[in-house]
Amino acid sequence: MKLDLLHRRRRLACILMALFAGAIQAQGEKTVSIDSVHTEASLEVEAEISGLNIFLDEKKIGQTPLKDFAISPGEHEIIVTSPFWPAWDKPNYQITFTAVAGEKCRFFARFVERILVNSIPHGAQVYLDDKLIGETPTTCLKDTSRVQVLVLKKEGFEPFKARLTDVAKQALVIRLHEDPEWAQAEEKAKSEKEKQLKRRKRMMAASLGIAAASGLATIHFRSQGNEEYSRYLSTAVPKQMEAHFDQAQEYDRIASITYALFEAGFILTGYYFLTSRP
Repeated sequence: MKLDLLHRRRRLACILMALFAGAIQAQGEKTVSIDSVHTEASLEVEAEISGLNIFLDEKKIGQTPLKDFAISPGEHEIIVTSPFWPAWDKPNYQITFTAVAGEKCRFFARFVERILVNSIPHGAQVYLDDKLIGETPTTCLKDTSRVQVLVLKKEGFEPFKARLTDVAKQALVIRLHEDPEWAQAEEKAKSEKEKQLKRRKRMMAASLGIAAASGLATIHFRSQGNEEYSRYLSTAVPKQMEAHFDQAQEYDRIASITYALFEAGFILTGYYFLTSRP
């Protein structure tokens, strides 16, 4: 009786141990399957047009629409080829994203048009949705899914404003209209500058005349002074010597004054010459 009871206990213990081991194994398998699910992310790519090639990190992975495509976590780049390729004004859809394990990344490929924007005159600043994108000529991307405001600005001209979504052309050439007030102020400033240049040219001519006349006068009076000094040295009469010496000193003083005028006239001529150039 005791032996039969012992066998029953052992059998029961074996059954409990087998059930416990099976539960542990099942829990382990369940954990592994959960971990395997969370080590990958999934990708969905759709577009308005079906059958467009999809590239993930420069490798083709299928065509639109793409559903539940497994990808590794991390940063990736998607390119969906444009149905208008290789038209320069309709580029491919391209986006860089970061995938997280266990999450689904969804994208809808919308294709924008590239429009050439130019102006007459060129060099106008181009704003798209209040953001400066360059100066004409330049290109901008037209997104038909939303309203985009295009603005052109150039000093002296009235601003141009239009909705890019209403533009049906691939090239947009805009003739800017001159701002009347700015043109009037510019013309007035130009006229004043021309008057100032004319005044400076007249002053340059006058200073050149002064420099030339004073230079000739300096030569003349210096020569007269040298002659009087020579007479002073060649005479023996005391009264005549004194008169010639005084006259020589007078000519030297006048020559010094005219030489100073010559230098001033020469400097003024150079100044007005440099400042009278347009």
